[in-house]
Amino acid sequence: MRGKQISILETAQSMFAKRGIKAVTMDELTNECGISKKTLYLYFPSKHNLVVKVMESLLTKIEQSFRIFPRVTPSAIIELQRFFEEIQKCFTKLTSLFLKDSRTYYLEAHQKLTSFLDRKLLSYVSQNIERGKSELLYRQELDATASAELYVWMFKNILNDGLFQEEHARIDFIKGLNNFFLKGLLNTVGQKMDISK
Repeated sequence: MRGKQISILETAQSMFAKRGIKAVTMDELTNECGISKKTLYLYFPSKHNLVVKVMESLLTKIEQSFRIFPRVTPSAIIELQRFFEEIQKCFTKLTSLFLKDSRTYYLEAHQKLTSFLDRKLLSYVSQNIERGKSELLYRQELDATASAELYVWMFKNILNDGLFQEEHARIDFIKGLNNFFLKGLLNTVGQKMDISK
């Protein structure tokens, strides 16, 4: 991806997060980026295309951690803690306004998020649980798939619920969910290794 294209995506993502997708016009985006409409449409032929690419870009960043963290972390616990930190950062960019507009007006982008959560996040969490069980840090009686499905279901409900008026409250709730989930996985050995205490 070219530098200008990345810059446009990052600017659009920031504007969408602050104001929602619908409220941001392509004229405002070109002004903020300091480019012409012709340049913008050269990279993104429509606002719909831009919204989809913004969503794909955010999900790609999360997916990169799926590949990296299992290889560079010494245990399943630390892997999951690092992943939770990463996902919290990424989901601060998917604000309630952004998500509401994607559900209402840009269904393709929202479906990409839903598909990502249902397949890739589910698979990642399930694999981490299997790793933790094999390292004898997670409870052996856990069903990895069922536990991962529960996490994804809870996470999706937080993202799709208009319950939170303030973004910081939503992010705090996600942090709480992640901590609660990890604590529920740990056996007594894992509890001693848990660095989030």
